[in-house]
Amino acid sequence: MLALVAFLVLDAVLVAWALGAHRAATQSAPDAVPIVSPQPGETTSPAPSVSPSASSAPESEAIAPEPATRVLAALDAQVAWRALTGPCPQTPATPQLTTDGGANWRDTDATAPTGVASLQRIVVEARDVATMVALRGTDCAPTLIRTFVGGDNYEEYPDELAAAWFVDPADRSRVQSPTGTATAPCPSVVSLAARDGASALVLCGDGSLAATSDGGASWTAAVPSPGVQAISSASAGFIAAAVGRDGCAGIQVLQVDAASAASSVTGCLPTEIAPAEFAGVIAIAEAASTVWLWAGDLIQRSSDGGASWS
Repeated sequence: MLALVAFLVLDAVLVAWALGAHRAATQSAPDAVPIVSPQPGETTSPAPSVSPSASSAPESEAIAPEPATRVLAALDAQVAWRALTGPCPQTPATPQLTTDGGANWRDTDATAPTGVASLQRIVVEARDVATMVALRGTDCAPTLIRTFVGGDNYEEYPDELAAAWFVDPADRSRVQSPTGTATAPCPSVVSLAARDGASALVLCGDGSLAATSDGGASWTAAVPSPGVQAISSASAGFIAAAVGRDGCAGIQVLQVDAASAASSVTGCLPTEIAPAEFAGVIAIAEAASTVWLWAGDLIQRSSDGGASWS
């Protein structure tokens, strides 16, 4: 009998000790932290990331377009013009010409003979002939200049300006076409590309694209095109360059339909540069089945719509 009582007492002591240990462990553990999903308008600190490889696809972070600081136009796979542009009248018009596929660029000076600044458009007509829309004088009024000698000299042709496509930086809500001044399809046009006297495409400040086939008298419905930074005419419709889009860790090349302004992906130029760094510093051109891309300090060409580059 005494043995049974002793056993019961020992068992009670052990149970009490176990319960006490459990309470102590519970009290010493940190409180649980609830998982809270960010609400609209809130952000959370991102985890450290590594630079994407050429084959990886970044998370979508489409960058809004800005007026470009680069102008690019091509004649074929070998001949092209490029120029830096910016505020008028502080930015001189000093376009460069290449005749060897971008291996070398020759400096020219359009400001000295004509007094223009801030080049807006370049149209390459022949190996040594190019027409350019620029801004002139202290009032920075648009004008037209041309070289017949590969940039060795320039002359002004103001009477021909009315037949040109351009957007005056002083009023980006309007578009000048060969048929006259037209209201743009959006409050602010960032970039314009024209195929002929009637057909053109505009990139709006909200990142949408719209096309016209009647000199700007009417426009297609605006097509949201996240990440597009630059546009140009092409052999078939138009071409565009975009950054920060899924499926391309770099600069994505798009074919844009002239009738609807809808786009489809044709290629990607891989780069580890952050998409935001390309805002306003991309220019694209297409001629003779060759895509030219000028992004920052990078000049590349593609003969297959952007699938491969050289």
